[in-house]
Amino acid sequence: MSRPPQNVLKTSHLKQVLDALYHAKSKHDALKYFESLNLIKCQMRVLYPVMVDRDALLEYTVQHTLSMMIEVGLQKQRYTLHVPHHATSHLRTQGQAVQDIQHDALTQSTSLIGWSLLYHIHIRPDLNITYALFAKLISVDPRTVRRYKEQAIDLLLQRIIQAELQAINPPMNV
Repeated sequence: MSRPPQNVLKTSHLKQVLDALYHAKSKHDALKYFESLNLIKCQMRVLYPVMVDRDALLEYTVQHTLSMMIEVGLQKQRYTLHVPHHATSHLRTQGQAVQDIQHDALTQSTSLIGWSLLYHIHIRPDLNITYALFAKLISVDPRTVRRYKEQAIDLLLQRIIQAELQAINPPMNV
């Protein structure tokens, strides 16, 4: 009977890396679970000729991959729901972010609110949006914000699985 792989990526690992982004901590403990993903390996191979420490390259690749997935998830959800917002490339101030978060919350879409939370808190710490401020902006209890975060992490893990499946089995050109 074969044993399951040791380094299986779980929701808890994803949460650790996102929390480490928020708190600017070292992420190496949870990063080992991303290292075996083909989507990460492919990006690291492209970047490897750059003479950088392998751990630093892994950390950068994971951060970049998660950032892009979260930003795309947020943009797709906003587009689908026709939510007015600032283009993420033009988002410069906390005031702009507050406006966008409030527009996201008006939809009452738990998916959109979750993507918005991950983006504004974890990916854009320069905007100084805290969990407490986010909860206040959308008029919910902080426990509800934690639930939105958990749901969003589950969605992100699904996106990682989809990307990994595509990396393993790229679609055939017809």
